[in-house]
Amino acid sequence: MEFRTEWHPSAAESPQFIEHSDGIFCIGSCFADNVASRLSEDLFNVSANPFGPMFNPVSICRTLERLIEGNAFTADELFEHQGLWRSLDAGTLYARGSREETCHLLNGILEHASQSLHEAKVLIITLGTAWVFTHRGSARVVANCHKLPATDFVRSRLDVGEVADAISTIAETLYAAGLFPRIVLTVSPVRHAADGLHGNNLSKSTLLLATDEVVERYPEIHYFPSYELIMDDLRDYRFYDADMRHPSQQAVDYVYSRFCETCLTGAARTAAAECRQLSRRLRHTINPNTPDDIAGKFRADTDDLLSRLLVKYPYINTNNISKS
Repeated sequence: MEFRTEWHPSAAESPQFIEHSDGIFCIGSCFADNVASRLSEDLFNVSANPFGPMFNPVSICRTLERLIEGNAFTADELFEHQGLWRSLDAGTLYARGSREETCHLLNGILEHASQSLHEAKVLIITLGTAWVFTHRGSARVVANCHKLPATDFVRSRLDVGEVADAISTIAETLYAAGLFPRIVLTVSPVRHAADGLHGNNLSKSTLLLATDEVVERYPEIHYFPSYELIMDDLRDYRFYDADMRHPSQQAVDYVYSRFCETCLTGAARTAAAECRQLSRRLRHTINPNTPDDIAGKFRADTDDLLSRLLVKYPYINTNNISKS
């Protein structure tokens, strides 16, 4: 007997086009960060959410346009709240005590992220919600409300056409700039409980219909079913964290394994597995009471593995891995 509706991808749903040497740029909800962290562990060259997680399609696409065109943040875009200068297009972690400091920080991140996007061969966009908050003063959809008064915003839900057009605009902007990354669209399985159960379902349905429309417009854009893997394949609250909104680490691992299975080439999967072994060894903390000969052998074996992999995959970057 079968007790779950496991996803069996068709050939069209399993393009296997990502090489291990491809630069990857992830943007969208916090689920995009989860996937990016696993790509990083497998030593892919990956960048994710330079200005923090973004959940709605308009903010995601506006950020990508800024990165493509290199449009710098300006001082007049910033505002002061609770003693810190902020941008409605960036998360609270990027707020600083002066307008100049915040502007300098954001533009430094912008320069680095823009270069990463221009060099990327794969763009992964994870849509979180169709609900948006429009700032009354600027009439702009915001990426982060920064806990400003609710009366400063108008809350509304994008329709299918608006979401599809926003994503299509990004595709056209990329192509017009001479950038041709392969785009993977996915819908975050994170439940937005604040929207209510019905509101969350309306939002996710809007995103799903919109991504389907975009894939119809652009056959080269691939849809990966993160949402369906959690909601229809695993389909059990034991695969959620205690808040009952975010998938558990085990669930994210499962989604990532299916992503590798369907989107990575066979050679990329082999390289990722070998590199994952290295990154885990590099992150391993050796018990200070471990005998010197055992600890020394572990370090020597790790250094040997690193040397062999650098010869085999000279493009890998281990700078972001903390060594023991």
